Amino acid sequence: MVYQQITEYLKRLLSSNIEESFLIISPKGNGDVYAQFLPLSREELYCETVSNEFLPEKLQLNSQKISQLKKLGFELGEEDVNFHRDFEVKNDAAIEELSKLVLKIFVEIYGVAVPDFDFEYEE
Repeated sequence: MVYQQITEYLKRLLSSNIEESFLIISPKGNGDVYAQFLPLSREELYCETVSNEFLPEKLQLNSQKISQLKKLGFELGEEDVNFHRDFEVKNDAAIEELSKLVLKIFVEIYGVAVPDFDFEYEE
């Protein structure tokens, strides 16, 4: 399953060089939609999802989709360019739940139908 792929990359990210590592996930063939992760510690990840500032007009999020992201704990302040949230991931179960949430966001918020993703990973 796709969430298992995401889980493996997130585990690698948490065990990598924290200061230089990142992970960007985007649907194959659609780099306009993405989620990116930075490790804050061995048990915490910073996550960004793309906002309307960077989405082409045809992919812009309506107010309902933005509200859904905010209900999931994501913020978009006046000076922020993307939605963001920190996640505590102290064990494998938490990492798996985050992976499922990321997949849910791609499908339900951004309307991604293809369950195939590109991963850009740097350690």
